[in-house]
Amino acid sequence: MNAAGTHSHKRSDRMLAMLALLQENGQMSLSTLATELGTSEATIRRDVAVLASQGLLERTHGGARPIQGSRELPVRLRDGRNQAAKSRIAAAAAKLVPEGKHAIGLSGGTTAAEVLRALHHRTDLITNSLSIGLEAAEQGQGRVLIAGGVLRSNSLELVGSLAEATLRLVNVGTALVGVDGLSSSGGLTTHDDIEARTNHTMIERAQR
Repeated sequence: MNAAGTHSHKRSDRMLAMLALLQENGQMSLSTLATELGTSEATIRRDVAVLASQGLLERTHGGARPIQGSRELPVRLRDGRNQAAKSRIAAAAAKLVPEGKHAIGLSGGTTAAEVLRALHHRTDLITNSLSIGLEAAEQGQGRVLIAGGVLRSNSLELVGSLAEATLRLVNVGTALVGVDGLSSSGGLTTHDDIEARTNHTMIERAQR
């Protein structure tokens, strides 16, 4: 990994640690956060400003406090979490995709990105995720269809009626869909109802 990538992951890890501290302790001062996280107040101040702009915490005079209720973490902050588990999930999922010419539908998310890496030798990818589409192009995927729609900044997925209309025009052999939750009563869940409908359309269009 290059130096820029290492720096990015360190910052993401620090931001996640800050959010965890605030959830555990409530309101905290910048100086206390800096001490707990082993960095400078200036760095913490910048991180707080970024997280506040994304609605993940509230700034206070000289500190920060947690937002009440659940908030969706931006995909770039989730990227380094539970990496080993995501890699194992991806390897298992990739083995379930039939060999040969076979259209693969892939939604967004960090686990879905790991699945893409495990399927790097495959072609005919269909996705509504900008990050998945760009990475597929970088790894030399021969053919990538990106469904258009309204961009969700937290997930970098294109959702809504335009994305759903595109998905209804194609046949998907196997759909691999990233979700935020799973329960016996609610089934697959995600933070945004429009994203959920777009994911549902991909699942409807898939043979498996």
